[in-house]
Amino acid sequence: ALRDAMDKGYTEPDPRDDLSGLDVARKALILGRLLGFRGELKGVAVESLVTPATRRLTTAEFLRHLERDDALWARRIAAAAARGRVLRYRAVATSRRVQVGLRLVDPSSPTASLNGTDNQFVFTTLRYRDNPLVITGPGAGPAVTAAGVLNDLLQLAGN
Repeated sequence: ALRDAMDKGYTEPDPRDDLSGLDVARKALILGRLLGFRGELKGVAVESLVTPATRRLTTAEFLRHLERDDALWARRIAAAAARGRVLRYRAVATSRRVQVGLRLVDPSSPTASLNGTDNQFVFTTLRYRDNPLVITGPGAGPAVTAAGVLNDLLQLAGN
């Protein structure tokens, strides 16, 4: 899956930058601050998907040995399925905490239906407590990145 994502241009040149969770943590911290969270990035609980053994490898070495972790991931996926769940990498931001990591998700959850590079925001508020407001859309790839850069340029040109 990682090689496929790299071939499609969805990852950073060193995919460990994506797998570390720090980019998600930074974005979750911004959302948390909008909600009143007063902490810093070091206070965000981040579960990295990069194993300790692969952190110190060069990018080329990491990619050559990528399949070493396939059995680990197959076991994690099977364990989730045995519990009637799926694995999803999620960020949770509230006024009191921000955390990022892999979670077991019920198949009926909107998050379980995510595909490819889709991102999803689930707003749980007093009004949307029983039935959260869900926004889903593309989160990576050349077209999405280009649209974001164009939007930034247009904003700069307007200033």
